[in-house]
Amino acid sequence: MAKITVTGLAQWAKVFEDNRDLDGYQGAYHDTNGRCTIEMILDQENMQKLTDSGCMSRGKPDPEGRGTAVKLTRKFETAYDWDGGAPKVYKADGTPWSFESDGTIGNGSEVLVELDVYKNTKYGTTTTRLERVKVLKAVGYDPQGGGSGPDPFTANVVGENTSPPPQKVEEMVDEIPF
Repeated sequence: MAKITVTGLAQWAKVFEDNRDLDGYQGAYHDTNGRCTIEMILDQENMQKLTDSGCMSRGKPDPEGRGTAVKLTRKFETAYDWDGGAPKVYKADGTPWSFESDGTIGNGSEVLVELDVYKNTKYGTTTTRLERVKVLKAVGYDPQGGGSGPDPFTANVVGENTSPPPQKVEEMVDEIPF
């Protein structure tokens, strides 16, 4: 098993118990009570690092030309307590990120993720599991949507030792654009 870290831009980060993806494509995540997921936009160097690790995901070109989009996941419920549940999420200063007080991770936030890449002998494949997320530069969550989120270069990017303005979970429930 190899542990690797890659850095990129977060898209659609659902890495907390309260906002995990419960369905997946055509209900694919029902068997594990959902998955914590994050789509990462990786530059060429980080994508090469991911590929060299043995990860089977090849991603797809980002429509905005920022790199390669790769979806990373973690099953929520498994037969083992060490490989399920939400990944650990941290702020840039190393303190834990709280979904309740810090809110969601906005599209365009710069993040560092740790992944476990290992051979799955049961299926004869290589599996990649999301382990930890560190938000290096947070972009506030925009409940109004608007494509892939604010431009990380012109948006109000929060400094390395602070977090975005907190949003209450109760407030966000009515604002989800579904």
